[in-house]
Amino acid sequence: MCWLFEVGESLEGHSGMMDKVHTQIEEEVAGPLVPVSDGLELYFHIGMHKTGTSFLQEHFFPHIALTSFNRLHGFSLHALTHGDLGGKILVSEENLCGFPFSREHVLGHAEVPWTIQFENSIKNLSSLFPNAHIIMGIRRHGPWLLSLYKQYLHAGGIKPVSQFFDISPNDAGIFKQADLLFGRKVELIERYFPC
Repeated sequence: MCWLFEVGESLEGHSGMMDKVHTQIEEEVAGPLVPVSDGLELYFHIGMHKTGTSFLQEHFFPHIALTSFNRLHGFSLHALTHGDLGGKILVSEENLCGFPFSREHVLGHAEVPWTIQFENSIKNLSSLFPNAHIIMGIRRHGPWLLSLYKQYLHAGGIKPVSQFFDISPNDAGIFKQADLLFGRKVELIERYFPC
């Protein structure tokens, strides 16, 4: 199962939207358990980058009815596969959807495109946790690209915006046109997490 929500420019002050997301998650979490293994019901919030992940991690997820909420940097997938855990657990980590650009991109080296990273990550999560639920946020393309470009510059990138995202048929930018196709990402999630 996949929950998809769109965020605006800022999640703060959008209580109506947050109430709808909260209600949808609460209704599903309060529903019948779909155990991952021996009583563990697992939810992965996979971002995407620059879609309000930090806000959700700090101000929203800790307040919904779960057994446990964890950010991956303080929690291990090993604990989920080898631990004696039960209940409803939400793990939130935007890097589970791959990296839209990385240190190699900032330095000018080629690497695995984000669309491939995303698919590989979804396949890996599915092989480990086939009954998990996926939560993914999206954002309108224009503001999202601008935010990603600012993050790229903040990380040390130096290419102009036209080389970060190339709108020509060449698609020679760091960030590829296929990265904007949210529908493909949702289809992948639904293929690998059909519950």
